[in-house]
Amino acid sequence: MLKQFACGPDPERHVEVATQFTDAGLDRIVMQNAGPDPDGFIEFFRTQLESRLRALEPAKPSAATSVKGAVAGAVKAAVS
Repeated sequence: MLKQFACGPDPERHVEVATQFTDAGLDRIVMQNAGPDPDGFIEFFRTQLESRLRALEPAKPSAATSVKGAVAGAVKAAVS
């Protein structure tokens, strides 16, 4: 299950996971601290992630692919 999420101090992994959702056309991503150090998470976000995540652009759906279908695929992958 951890393969579906970004956990830990590797900014590359967080960007990789977020990119799956922007590639599906989503323009909002929620980041949440699940650890014992919320201040450390905020600092990590501010220094390592914020500019990189804000630079991601949501994909435009094509005639053959809808955002709804892409999201359904991402959800199916996350639960399998």
